[in-house]
Amino acid sequence: MELLTVVAIMATMLVLGLSLGPGLLKSGAMSGGLSQVASSLSLARSEAIRSRQPTFFVLAPTDSLDERSYRSYSILQRNPTNSSNFIYLSRWEKLPNSVLFRPDRVPATNQLKTTNFPYPTDGPATTPMLFICFQGEGGLHEDFHPIGEIPKLALQSGVRVSPTDPPDFQGEYLTNEVGVRRITGKIFVERQ
Repeated sequence: MELLTVVAIMATMLVLGLSLGPGLLKSGAMSGGLSQVASSLSLARSEAIRSRQPTFFVLAPTDSLDERSYRSYSILQRNPTNSSNFIYLSRWEKLPNSVLFRPDRVPATNQLKTTNFPYPTDGPATTPMLFICFQGEGGLHEDFHPIGEIPKLALQSGVRVSPTDPPDFQGEYLTNEVGVRRITGKIFVERQ
Protein backbone atom coordinates (compact mmCIF):
# COMPACT_ATOMS: atom_id res chain seq x y z
CA MET A 1 0.00 0.00 0.00
CA GLU A 2 2.83 2.41 0.90
CA LEU A 3 4.59 1.67 -2.38
CA LEU A 4 1.41 2.41 -4.37
CA THR A 5 0.99 5.71 -2.51
CA VAL A 6 4.57 6.75 -3.31
CA VAL A 7 4.13 5.79 -6.98
CA ALA A 8 0.85 7.76 -7.18
CA ILE A 9 2.51 10.85 -5.66
CA MET A 10 5.44 10.59 -8.07
CA ALA A 11 3.08 10.20 -11.06
CA THR A 12 1.12 13.28 -9.97
CA MET A 13 4.31 15.32 -9.63
CA LEU A 14 5.48 14.15 -13.07
CA VAL A 15 2.19 15.17 -14.71
CA LEU A 16 2.32 18.59 -13.01
CA GLY A 17 5.94 19.07 -14.02
CA LEU A 18 5.22 18.22 -17.66
CA SER A 19 2.22 20.54 -17.82
CA LEU A 20 3.93 23.51 -16.10
CA GLY A 21 7.41 23.03 -17.57
CA PRO A 22 7.00 24.80 -20.96
CA GLY A 23 5.36 27.83 -19.35
CA LEU A 24 8.14 28.13 -16.80
CA LEU A 25 10.80 27.88 -19.51
CA LYS A 26 9.14 30.64 -21.58
CA SER A 27 8.77 32.80 -18.50
CA GLY A 28 12.45 32.28 -17.70
CA ALA A 29 13.47 33.17 -21.26
CA MET A 30 11.37 36.35 -21.16
CA SER A 31 12.81 37.40 -17.78
CA GLY A 32 16.31 36.73 -19.11
CA GLY A 33 15.60 38.73 -22.26
CA LEU A 34 14.25 41.72 -20.31
CA SER A 35 17.29 41.71 -18.01
CA GLN A 36 19.67 41.32 -20.95
CA VAL A 37 18.16 44.28 -22.84
CA ALA A 38 18.04 46.51 -19.75
CA SER A 39 21.71 45.75 -19.02
CA SER A 40 22.76 46.46 -22.61
CA LEU A 41 20.85 49.75 -22.67
CA SER A 42 22.57 50.71 -19.40
CA LEU A 43 25.92 49.86 -20.98
CA ALA A 44 25.14 52.05 -24.02
CA ARG A 45 24.19 54.92 -21.69
CA SER A 46 27.40 54.44 -19.65
CA GLU A 47 29.51 54.48 -22.82
CA ALA A 48 27.84 57.72 -23.95
CA ILE A 49 28.64 59.35 -20.59
CA ARG A 50 32.20 58.01 -20.52
CA SER A 51 33.11 59.07 -24.06
CA ARG A 52 30.83 62.13 -24.40
CA GLN A 53 29.85 60.75 -27.83
CA PRO A 54 26.36 59.83 -29.13
CA THR A 55 25.93 56.11 -28.51
CA PHE A 56 23.35 53.93 -30.26
CA PHE A 57 21.51 50.79 -29.18
CA VAL A 58 20.65 49.25 -32.57
CA LEU A 59 18.23 46.46 -33.54
CA ALA A 60 18.72 44.21 -36.57
CA PRO A 61 15.95 42.13 -38.17
CA THR A 62 16.01 38.45 -37.28
CA ASP A 63 15.93 37.55 -40.96
CA SER A 64 14.50 38.78 -44.24
CA LEU A 65 11.41 36.60 -43.94
CA ASP A 66 9.68 38.60 -41.24
CA GLU A 67 11.04 42.11 -40.84
CA ARG A 68 8.53 42.79 -38.07
CA SER A 69 10.56 40.65 -35.69
CA TYR A 70 14.01 41.46 -34.35
CA ARG A 71 16.27 39.29 -32.19
CA SER A 72 19.72 40.84 -32.58
CA TYR A 73 21.11 44.04 -31.13
CA SER A 74 24.43 45.83 -30.77
CA ILE A 75 25.91 49.05 -29.41
CA LEU A 76 27.50 51.51 -31.86
CA GLN A 77 29.07 54.92 -31.47
CA ARG A 78 29.91 57.72 -33.83
CA ASN A 79 33.56 57.61 -34.77
CA PRO A 80 35.22 60.53 -32.90
CA THR A 81 37.59 61.18 -35.81
CA ASN A 82 34.90 60.94 -38.52
CA SER A 83 31.37 61.74 -37.36
CA SER A 84 29.78 60.26 -40.49
CA ASN A 85 31.10 56.79 -39.58
CA PHE A 86 30.22 54.45 -36.73
CA ILE A 87 32.23 51.94 -34.73
CA TYR A 88 30.93 48.86 -32.95
CA LEU A 89 31.36 48.86 -29.17
CA SER A 90 29.84 45.40 -28.76
CA ARG A 91 29.31 42.34 -30.88
CA TRP A 92 25.85 41.42 -32.13
CA GLU A 93 23.95 39.83 -29.26
CA LYS A 94 20.77 37.76 -29.53
CA LEU A 95 17.78 37.49 -27.27
CA PRO A 96 17.07 34.06 -25.76
CA ASN A 97 15.30 31.58 -28.04
CA SER A 98 11.57 32.25 -28.38
CA VAL A 99 11.91 35.93 -27.36
CA LEU A 100 11.75 38.68 -29.99
CA PHE A 101 11.60 42.46 -30.15
CA ARG A 102 8.31 43.66 -31.63
CA PRO A 103 8.83 47.35 -32.48
CA ASP A 104 5.66 47.36 -34.58
CA ARG A 105 3.63 46.74 -31.42
CA VAL A 106 4.77 49.84 -29.54
CA PRO A 107 2.36 52.83 -29.69
CA ALA A 108 3.12 55.33 -32.46
CA THR A 109 4.16 58.01 -29.95
CA ASN A 110 6.99 55.75 -28.80
CA GLN A 111 8.22 54.55 -32.18
CA LEU A 112 11.92 54.00 -32.56
CA LYS A 113 13.80 55.96 -35.21
CA THR A 114 15.55 54.43 -38.23
CA THR A 115 18.83 55.37 -39.87
CA ASN A 116 21.58 53.63 -41.88
CA PHE A 117 24.29 51.89 -39.89
CA PRO A 118 27.21 49.72 -41.01
CA TYR A 119 26.03 46.13 -40.99
CA PRO A 120 27.03 43.50 -40.02
CA THR A 121 30.46 45.00 -39.22
CA ASP A 122 32.27 48.36 -39.42
CA GLY A 123 32.57 48.00 -43.19
CA PRO A 124 31.11 50.21 -45.95
CA ALA A 125 27.86 48.22 -46.33
CA THR A 126 24.97 49.84 -44.47
CA THR A 127 21.37 48.95 -43.78
CA PRO A 128 18.47 50.88 -42.20
CA MET A 129 18.02 49.81 -38.58
CA LEU A 130 15.96 50.91 -35.60
CA PHE A 131 17.82 52.54 -32.71
CA ILE A 132 17.79 54.37 -29.39
CA CYS A 133 20.46 57.06 -29.02
CA PHE A 134 22.03 58.36 -25.78
CA GLN A 135 23.89 61.66 -25.67
CA GLY A 136 27.01 62.49 -23.65
CA GLU A 137 25.26 63.48 -20.42
CA GLY A 138 23.30 60.21 -20.33
CA GLY A 139 19.86 61.36 -21.49
CA LEU A 140 18.30 60.55 -24.81
CA HIS A 141 19.59 62.49 -27.81
CA GLU A 142 17.04 65.24 -28.48
CA ASP A 143 17.62 65.18 -32.26
CA PHE A 144 16.33 61.60 -32.39
CA HIS A 145 13.89 61.48 -29.46
CA PRO A 146 11.70 64.60 -29.29
CA ILE A 147 10.07 65.89 -26.13
CA GLY A 148 7.18 63.73 -24.98
CA GLU A 149 8.56 60.49 -26.39
CA ILE A 150 9.65 57.61 -24.21
CA PRO A 151 11.20 54.94 -26.43
CA LYS A 152 10.08 51.46 -25.50
CA LEU A 153 11.10 48.03 -26.73
CA ALA A 154 8.28 45.49 -26.66
CA LEU A 155 9.50 41.93 -26.08
CA GLN A 156 7.25 39.06 -27.08
CA SER A 157 7.38 35.29 -26.78
CA GLY A 158 7.22 33.59 -30.14
CA VAL A 159 7.86 30.25 -31.77
CA ARG A 160 8.85 29.46 -35.33
CA VAL A 161 7.27 26.31 -36.73
CA SER A 162 9.81 26.04 -39.54
CA PRO A 163 12.67 28.25 -40.80
CA THR A 164 10.46 29.56 -43.62
CA ASP A 165 7.50 30.55 -41.40
CA PRO A 166 7.16 33.85 -39.57
CA PRO A 167 7.10 33.50 -35.77
CA ASP A 168 3.78 32.76 -34.11
CA PHE A 169 3.47 35.26 -31.25
CA GLN A 170 1.64 34.52 -28.04
CA GLY A 171 0.13 36.62 -25.28
CA GLU A 172 -0.40 40.36 -25.03
CA TYR A 173 2.01 42.45 -27.06
CA LEU A 174 2.57 45.36 -24.71
CA THR A 175 2.94 43.65 -21.37
CA ASN A 176 6.72 43.14 -21.47
CA GLU A 177 8.63 46.31 -22.29
CA VAL A 178 11.95 47.96 -21.64
CA GLY A 179 11.83 51.74 -21.82
CA VAL A 180 14.15 54.73 -21.47
CA ARG A 181 13.29 57.99 -19.71
CA ARG A 182 13.97 60.85 -22.08
CA ILE A 183 15.80 63.37 -19.87
CA THR A 184 17.63 61.11 -17.42
CA GLY A 185 18.23 58.13 -19.70
CA LYS A 186 17.20 55.80 -16.88
CA ILE A 187 16.10 52.37 -18.03
CA PHE A 188 12.89 50.81 -16.70
CA VAL A 189 11.21 47.44 -17.19
CA GLU A 190 7.46 46.82 -17.32
CA ARG A 191 6.78 43.14 -16.80
CA GLN A 192 3.68 41.11 -17.48
